[in-house]
Amino acid sequence: MHDKHINNECSFAKIGKTVSNFELEAVLEDKTFGTISLENNKNNKKWTVLFFWPADFTFVCPTEIEEFNRLAPQFKENNAELIGISTDKKYSHLAWINERKWEMNIPLASDPTGKLANYFQIYDCKKGIAQRGTFIIDPSGKLWHIGINFGEAGRNPKETLRTLQACINAEAGKIIPCAWKPGEKFLPN
Repeated sequence: MHDKHINNECSFAKIGKTVSNFELEAVLEDKTFGTISLENNKNNKKWTVLFFWPADFTFVCPTEIEEFNRLAPQFKENNAELIGISTDKKYSHLAWINERKWEMNIPLASDPTGKLANYFQIYDCKKGIAQRGTFIIDPSGKLWHIGINFGEAGRNPKETLRTLQACINAEAGKIIPCAWKPGEKFLPN
């Protein structure tokens, strides 16, 4: 991770506040190496959905990545860039993708030092891995959602998509009731 923007070790991402820009090396959708950056998504006026996982070659992580990958077109329909991140290196990501022979719809980024995971307060420094963290960032860089799962408790990517849709509507001034789903009514202002 390029740390030109995240300089203060005491600085952490906070809900409702602007997230510091970051750039990571990644395996892109076409299985080439490149970089992803929050700044690029902001410049393109895109929402950013980050999902961290502990490690590539595990049991639960592939089920989450596969489901996020399957739902990626729906995230794109909602003007969001979905980015998967772990502390594994980009070479591990590529080997893992090739082993599964998947068509990738999302980049898989590398945070080998854990600096970005630490910024989002999900880094396990004893194990050198990230916990299962999900973060939704609006096009201006404001953090709208934080979801963290410990251990082997897998996430529901469909719920992340629904939460993104709720955040988009809330950012547009709508009042979102509990358990709201797209197509349902909003609360009156």
